[in-house]
Amino acid sequence: MLEWRKRLQGLGLLLRPIPVLSWSGGACLLGIGLALRTTSVVPIARLLRLLAIALVVQGWLAHSLNDRVDWQSGTDQTAAEILSGGSGALKRGYLRHEQLLPIAALSLLLVLALVYRQTANWLMYLYLAVGLWGAITYSHPSWRLAYKPLTGEWVAAFPAIVACTLAFYQGFAGRLDFFSIAAAMLHGLLSISWLMQHHLPDWYRDLHSSPPKRTTIAHVAAKSNLQMARLVVVGYFLLTALVASIFSLVNQRFAWTAWLALLCAALAYRQDTALRQEMARRELQMVGLTLLHAFVLGWML
Repeated sequence: MLEWRKRLQGLGLLLRPIPVLSWSGGACLLGIGLALRTTSVVPIARLLRLLAIALVVQGWLAHSLNDRVDWQSGTDQTAAEILSGGSGALKRGYLRHEQLLPIAALSLLLVLALVYRQTANWLMYLYLAVGLWGAITYSHPSWRLAYKPLTGEWVAAFPAIVACTLAFYQGFAGRLDFFSIAAAMLHGLLSISWLMQHHLPDWYRDLHSSPPKRTTIAHVAAKSNLQMARLVVVGYFLLTALVASIFSLVNQRFAWTAWLALLCAALAYRQDTALRQEMARRELQMVGLTLLHAFVLGWML
């Protein structure tokens, strides 16, 4: 009984509520809010199914592979950061390293069972394929995109979060339009921007793992220093503000996104990277602003 309790606690830790709440939760919040502008009906069964798929893909599939690879490379084993270092399921002894790959495989089977013959809309299956691509290639050794500068966030993470948002929107609205696509892209940009903040305290361990985990942050920090690497976070948020400003020429509601992104850029710039508590506090603030963006853009503006 104690062993099963430990396994269940480990599965709970794998979910990693902060990234799941911000990424998949924000995608749901934004997509459903936008869909309700065109439809008054949101079937609970379909909503729960989409939520379950998003939770399993990001919470168990992506994170079990991420924990497994980062544990093998050594970057998580000595982690002492506040929010970094994986889920902690391995470090606390709730799960064993060899159990993570079967968890990933079972998660994939569960997702396929949840989507089997549930829709005739081929775009929903495309969104799922993009989400699975991101979850698997971000960490799995065949690709290990997170270990390469720029690649992890742009080739794996960004397409996956955009697809997740559009799946929630189109799953209920039944169509696509400029505003939903632009909103999904901006949610994705905000998400990968705070992901860069998440990588800041990990840079030294990442570079000394085997193989080295050369995230964009680690790559810049190795070339200069960590205080300079924080400008990567600033730059990503400024890019988000620029894209939102361009979109606001079509719809003024996106000006709200630009202002929030500029606020996040200021938070990133005005941080002392020598203080781990401050970097963690800034990350939580960025997560909160990302969720605020999803709520306001989807439900209020």
